[in-house]
Amino acid sequence: MYLWHMKLPLIAFLSIWMWVAQAQSGAVISVGYSSGFTDYSLATANGGFMSGWNAGIVGRFGDGKFFIRPGLELHKIYLESANKAELFTDRKSAYFLKIPAQIGYRIINLEKFKLIAMGGVQVSYIWSIQENALGLNHDTMKDFQLGALFGGGIDLGPLVFCVQFEKGLSELYTGTSKKSDYVIYTLGFSF
Repeated sequence: MYLWHMKLPLIAFLSIWMWVAQAQSGAVISVGYSSGFTDYSLATANGGFMSGWNAGIVGRFGDGKFFIRPGLELHKIYLESANKAELFTDRKSAYFLKIPAQIGYRIINLEKFKLIAMGGVQVSYIWSIQENALGLNHDTMKDFQLGALFGGGIDLGPLVFCVQFEKGLSELYTGTSKKSDYVIYTLGFSF
């Protein structure tokens, strides 16, 4: 009896997954710009925001108006804020692996043009922190964070442009209760 209760959720999950896989499926490979915002004074001493870049792959599974959007992204975010956007400097950074899990809705769903909205969660893991003068490391920053992720985008044929906002739900800087929010811009190609 106990084994049956363990198998039932697995059978349900596999059944839903098979249905989704047979539906309209695709993936988006993208690169973009990320900006982080926090009220932790050590990171924001220079004012402004923390900037960086991102690259990732996300899936879109589902036909019609609704789809599921899982993915894996790498974000490089500078540890200190600045008053201007900077992408490729030698400033000390943290590398985050971000795993979005969203439900999307195609507001407009034409063959060559789609307007989409998305909402869900994002789990982040700090993969690497460069040695820095601020003393930020894996002891002073939480390795795992959770955020609410929502946004929208436009598909023009295979070209995809998305803007998303991640609201930090868990502490980033250990023992401070300080969180971090992100605005994420991506440009990619669907296939």
